[in-house]
Amino acid sequence: MKFYRFVFLMVTLAFCLLVAACEDTNIQLAAEAGMDAVKAITLSSKAVASLSEQSARYSDGQNEVASAGNSYAKRLLGLVGEHLLEDGVEFNFKVYLDPTINAFAMGDGTIRIYSGLMDILSDDELLFVIGHEMGHVVKQHIRKKMRLAYAGSAIRMKGRLQFLL
Repeated sequence: MKFYRFVFLMVTLAFCLLVAACEDTNIQLAAEAGMDAVKAITLSSKAVASLSEQSARYSDGQNEVASAGNSYAKRLLGLVGEHLLEDGVEFNFKVYLDPTINAFAMGDGTIRIYSGLMDILSDDELLFVIGHEMGHVVKQHIRKKMRLAYAGSAIRMKGRLQFLL
């Protein structure tokens, strides 16, 4: 916790020096850059899960989700039924009825498989894809990507601030 306080103080100090250095500084942009830098450093698993849950709800609302009685949903459940909880992570599997050839995972255990992908894969191949997506969740790859995104955003904003100066 001391490390995070130190980082917060350094970001605050840098912000103050930046604002004091030039009266034309875009304060909102500087504040956003500082906040993204702090988010990149302090992003918690709980925050990732919350953002993932919101994203999953949005994505599910934008796509047609296979009902429990659908043949795609039955096939997926038959393959993963015993693996809904692995390494302390509760997985939430659904199928999107869409010809897209894709699958994705989110930080809260959400895994979505497109019916287009299921159409071209055997059960063994589909199990490989599902295991791959589960690995992203268990190894927290999503959290790492979100941290990189926040850090990249802070760096881009810092570049815009320097351009304005």
